[in-house]
Amino acid sequence: MSSGLLRARDFPSDLVAREVRAQRWVRVRRGAYLQSGDGLTASVDPVDSHRLHLARIAAVDRQAPAPPTFSHGSSALLWGASLWRVPQHVHVTQSSSASGRRGRDVVRHKLDLPADDVERRSGVLLTSRLRTLVDCITTMPPLSALVVADSLLAQGLDRESVAVALDERGSRRGGRRARMVLAEADGASESPGESALRFFLWAHGFPRPELQVRVVTRLGTFWADMGWRRWNLLIEYDGLVKYGTLSGGSASDVVVQEKRRQEAIEDEGFRVLRVTKYDLERPRQLVERILRYLPASVSVNLSPVPELLLPASWR
Repeated sequence: MSSGLLRARDFPSDLVAREVRAQRWVRVRRGAYLQSGDGLTASVDPVDSHRLHLARIAAVDRQAPAPPTFSHGSSALLWGASLWRVPQHVHVTQSSSASGRRGRDVVRHKLDLPADDVERRSGVLLTSRLRTLVDCITTMPPLSALVVADSLLAQGLDRESVAVALDERGSRRGGRRARMVLAEADGASESPGESALRFFLWAHGFPRPELQVRVVTRLGTFWADMGWRRWNLLIEYDGLVKYGTLSGGSASDVVVQEKRRQEAIEDEGFRVLRVTKYDLERPRQLVERILRYLPASVSVNLSPVPELLLPASWR
């Protein structure tokens, strides 16, 4: 994880300045850099954001006087969990207040962690999967919390163990909403986009959809992301990666394969509604669009329930 990290203290200051000006080095945090290979920039690109945050974790670990324990979203990233948004700050949990200079890019949670809540992974200390999920769903906005919960449950984390850990916290802040998120979480969700789509359905009061709906067709058996068999409606979340080189073929080949797949599914009597990340940016319009495919007897809320209110930029 930290092999590509460059510490300013190991190089002449004029060399560091020259590499940064030439955009060959990207600043991770004060005194720490990464080489900008493969087009890495300090941008909002998801891949770059993940790599930069992992580099910040490595830098914080190296620069700390004692090994810190990474937690919350930072720990989730170390566990390989999906995140809706990469944290803007590195999160650590420690038993005492920080001494010396405190970095503005670090959020420190003061708490004595039981030994069972701490593990070592990728050469650093971090909270266990169980502790990480509890911390995330009690502090993150519900959309972000659901994405992490789906991902860690998909890794095999036991839901009942998480529920017990939440009960042991008692009535602390965030507990009720965390239980709501845990009850809705499902490890069958295969991407952050699918989790986000389910979140909007949940927040607006749609009946819970079935996930990974099995459909036998003339071309073989396919699984749709989610849907309602009783209304013959399936919803597919289309991530852009599906249509790029990472899909294992050219974009045109993938489009043709998807078209044949959808036609075969529709031949079995299903309607297929496709949703992209751009639809998720306009949830009210998405809700109204899905409603047009459902019976008039289905009632939902055009505004999300208060406990699941989204940030203003997502309304």
